[in-house]
Amino acid sequence: KNWPWTKMHVFPYSPRKYTYSKHAYSAWPREKVLKRAQFFRLLSESRYKEQALKQVGTIKSVLPLKYKEQRGLSQDYWPVRWHTTSRSTEKKLLTQEFLAQVIAVDQKTSILEVKALNSN
Repeated sequence: KNWPWTKMHVFPYSPRKYTYSKHAYSAWPREKVLKRAQFFRLLSESRYKEQALKQVGTIKSVLPLKYKEQRGLSQDYWPVRWHTTSRSTEKKLLTQEFLAQVIAVDQKTSILEVKALNSN
């Protein structure tokens, strides 16, 4: 639990000809490999959601990426989404990096919901 990771990319090895995995893991049953991969995916998803919740209340520097969807990426690589009601505020946010406070986490996607700071 104290290890410094947030998310793992997990996939079962691919036993192709001339690869290390073809020889190293040839004795492992495919079901065991798939079961382990599933275990680590679930562990990763749980850890990611846990870490996302710890971000609530923090201040992030946000780089806008998908303007129409009001989505971006924080400086520490968290996916974020913001909501604006003002057209002028929205234009400002779309043209430059901005500071935002994390106000919630989308429970389905684990995307951080943020509120822009000093956007007036």
